[in-house]
Order: sequence, then structure tokens, then C-alpha cells
Amino acid sequence: MLATQRLERLAGELVFQAMSLPDEEYLTDLHLHTDYTDGRSGVAAMLDAAVAAGLRAVAFTEHVRRGVAWLPTFHAEVRRERATRPGLRVLVGIEAKALDLYGGLDADEEAIASADLVLGAFHNYPDGLGGFVSPRELDATTAAKREYEASWALLEHAEVDVLAHPGALTRKKFGSFPDELTRQLVRKAGRQGRAIELNGEYADADALAALLRWCREEDVWVTLGSNAHHADEVGRIGRMVKEVLAHAG
Repeated sequence: MLATQRLERLAGELVFQAMSLPDEEYLTDLHLHTDYTDGRSGVAAMLDAAVAAGLRAVAFTEHVRRGVAWLPTFHAEVRRERATRPGLRVLVGIEAKALDLYGGLDADEEAIASADLVLGAFHNYPDGLGGFVSPRELDATTAAKREYEASWALLEHAEVDVLAHPGALTRKKFGSFPDELTRQLVRKAGRQGRAIELNGEYADADALAALLRWCREEDVWVTLGSNAHHADEVGRIGRMVKEVLAHAG
């Protein structure tokens, strides 16, 4: 049983049990950004790319912060554009970052309530005083511990559906994130009924294969997200997963 109503609505269609993944290319991409935030393509270009790639469903998951004012305008544009592409299912979610080590989420209630999917993500290292600290002030072990603790708390947040790109920031800044910590987060997701994201930006083939293997061992729910910031990147996660499964035999 999935823990959030949003995941229950998407189960089996856009959110998959890792043990039940068929050996084929996936036609969903639930992590897209546009030029409303840090993307480099607009809404229409991203949707055109999804149609060209043969996708059946996508989700815009823009970065939000508490107090953002542009979401209604963004939602209206997405509604207009998706109405002209009836063969493509288009969701509007959010990607909200951890504010601390205890489950604080950088998103207003209104943003969460209007979202089809809520990704919880670790983007900065909390300093324990209500702010953040530069990675340059941390060693790899401390950085990994903080990302792990904040990610653990995100999985306990009542409104977080998916843990996005687990371990990604520490892997990017320090070169690796401990396998055992990743596995513990996967187990936690299974116990909480949350999904783990298979992310197309922060994982190479080996890391993606390992994450998928651990998700299968725990039979957790997974989502596919390219983390696309440009139209050329839409749909890449499906190709990556297909390649990983092909090599796994």
C-alpha cells in the first residue's frame, strides 16, 4: 500500500514496483524543468520533445520555495499547452528541497495542494542553525551523513511522494555517496510506502543499476525522471533504464 493519495492515484501507471518492471523502454518522465526556474527550454518545447520521443506521460516538477508567486501563471501555461497534445498525459508537480535535517520542506501548503506529485530533494547542506553551509566547509563523511539524515526525514514527511536523486549532492561534490546509506534510504522508502526516483542526471549506468537492484531487493516503488533542463534531455531516463536492464540480462 502506498502512503500518499497522490502515489495511489499513479500506481501502476506512472509509479512502478521495482520488482514488476518489465524489460522494455519506459514511456514516462516525471522530472522536467523549464525556464520558469533553472531550465533552458520553455513548456511548449519540453512537451514537443516528449511527443517526439513517444512518451505517454510527463510531469513538470519545478523547483519551488516558500512564497513563490509564479506558480499560477505556470499552471495556466501548462494547461493551455497540454490541451493541444491530447495523446500526452501531463502532470504538474513540484520539487521541494529539504530545509533542515528534520523534515522541513521548502514549499507552501498551496504549492503542495496544487501538485500532482511532490518530489523531496536534498540540495543544500543544513548548518543546524536554520541555514546552510558550503560543501567546502565539510568533509565527505560529514556531508554524506547530513544528506542521509535530511533524506531520511523527507521520507517521513507526510506530503513527500518521491525521494528525488538520493545521494546526488554528495556524489556531485565529493565523488561518491556510501552504498550502505543509499540502501538504508531505499529500505526506509519501502517501509514508508514512498517512491525512489531513478534519475537521469546524477547517476551513471553503474550507479543506476545498483540503485535499481536495491530497489528490487526491497520491492519499493520507483519513478523515472530525466531531471531534464533542456528539451534534448526529455525521455533520456527511459533509454538509460532500458540499457541497464539489457545488460543485467
